[in-house]
Amino acid sequence: YSVVKKHGGLLQLESTSPDGSTFAFYLPATDAEPQLPEPTLANEIFSFNHQRVLVMDDEAAIRDLTSELLGTLGYKVTTAPDGAEALKKYELAMRTGETFQAVILDATIRGGMGGVATMERLRDLDPNVTAIICSGYSDDAALAEFLAYGFRAALPK
Repeated sequence: YSVVKKHGGLLQLESTSPDGSTFAFYLPATDAEPQLPEPTLANEIFSFNHQRVLVMDDEAAIRDLTSELLGTLGYKVTTAPDGAEALKKYELAMRTGETFQAVILDATIRGGMGGVATMERLRDLDPNVTAIICSGYSDDAALAEFLAYGFRAALPK
């Protein structure tokens, strides 16, 4: 109601039992140009200065979707299908000075090293690693006790 009133409109309600109710909104037409927020505000809110994120998941669709989503927010994303590949990419990034600001690790990797084991090895490489554990299994212990495993956050799928 407050939005309609703020724009100089009217709200009409007709109720007939037991048929239901009809709501009608009337908003006045205007020739005024829409007032849009300054583009710099959006850039400031969503600019992550091309911070680098490593995403490990055994499902290509999850890697692709996460990469695309984070990419639209300004992150530079590198992906890995398992823990062994994630460790190689993290170590290479450290050697070349292009470190990752965050790592997102899937807890369960079919046929490979999962998130908890990968995190243990990452902490050996970099005690200050910032990592997030994610899982599609709501009863995964690492999701419930993520801090105890060295993760900064948990992300249920």
